[in-house]
Amino acid sequence: MTAVAVSDAPFFRSGGCSVVTHPGDVVQILEPQLQVCSWQRPIDDQVEEWLRLRAPAVGRRTLEILDSGANPTLDTLPDDPERSAFAEDLAMLGELFCDLLGCPSYGLRVAHVSDAMCPGWHIDKVTLRIVCTYCGPGTQWLTDQTLSRDLLREPTASLGSCENAAVGDVVFLKGAGWPGNERYGAIHRSPQLPSATGLRTVVTLDPMWGE
Repeated sequence: MTAVAVSDAPFFRSGGCSVVTHPGDVVQILEPQLQVCSWQRPIDDQVEEWLRLRAPAVGRRTLEILDSGANPTLDTLPDDPERSAFAEDLAMLGELFCDLLGCPSYGLRVAHVSDAMCPGWHIDKVTLRIVCTYCGPGTQWLTDQTLSRDLLREPTASLGSCENAAVGDVVFLKGAGWPGNERYGAIHRSPQLPSATGLRTVVTLDPMWGE
């Protein structure tokens, strides 16, 4: 695994979650007690506005499998300068992700959605997933990740408060497929989209190790 430098930048941690402001600090997600690590960062305002205006004219979803460091093609999006900036940012996330996990490649999904894809609180049956929203409301996760996952089956259970990712935030969500995490996994959901919001552009990355 390629070493990722850890900074002395400030961060806070509570209830199985960590929020950081430096990319090197996302290594905290490898700690057994953490289920969520959110890297707060700004993104290019022009890319966000471009996606808001142009995404409605393209396909609902783009899927690609990429080697670490490779730029996605994003061929369902118009060939504008903003697409290149968007692709470069995604390639940076992919390389960071692969370095963190020591995997050679990753699966990329870019979705433009008008409703919540997964509106209920749930955990994913994956090892580790990145979710980043480039346009529209961001992913939500429970503040207290120490709750019993059995409570997710009880619609009247009180699950406490939640956190909302901002546009550009890179959220690392540990899944039930993570070694030793079989009964756990980050409790999260897609946000509801008010009718006036328009489309939400959300990106997910999943690690791939090959056969």
